[in-house]
Amino acid sequence: MSAAPQRGSVLLETVVAMAVLSVCILGIHQSLRQALLNYVLAQDYEEAGQLMRQVAAEQELQPQGIERKKQGAFKAPHGRFQYRYSVKRVDMPPLEFSPRLSPAERTLLERSYTDYVGCLLVEISWERAGNSFSVKGETILAPGLLWQPPKGPS
Repeated sequence: MSAAPQRGSVLLETVVAMAVLSVCILGIHQSLRQALLNYVLAQDYEEAGQLMRQVAAEQELQPQGIERKKQGAFKAPHGRFQYRYSVKRVDMPPLEFSPRLSPAERTLLERSYTDYVGCLLVEISWERAGNSFSVKGETILAPGLLWQPPKGPS
């Protein structure tokens, strides 16, 4: 007398178990997909950081340059990445000297003081899976690396 309901309940238990298993597999798949995406994004950010340091090093090694902007794309194997950089003058505030300085120290500081520095801004951008990403970095260049035209007679 209990044989018929047992067969139906086994089928029902099997269907419910398959539904629960399907939901679990979808969750596991989504977790693995997100982990893979995070992994490749981390690789992209690491590569972009290295490319940013490369562009900055090339500009810092110039013996002397003028204010400039440039953009372009990297060659293979970094063809997905584009760069943009600018070098500009940043004026420094006037120097205030301590009254405790000797005249010789004051003269030395006044001669070595430059009222500007160069600012190098580098941006690396790329796309992955239809999304845009970028990293930016900024550094200060020594005043001697930024050529300034001589001041005319005033």
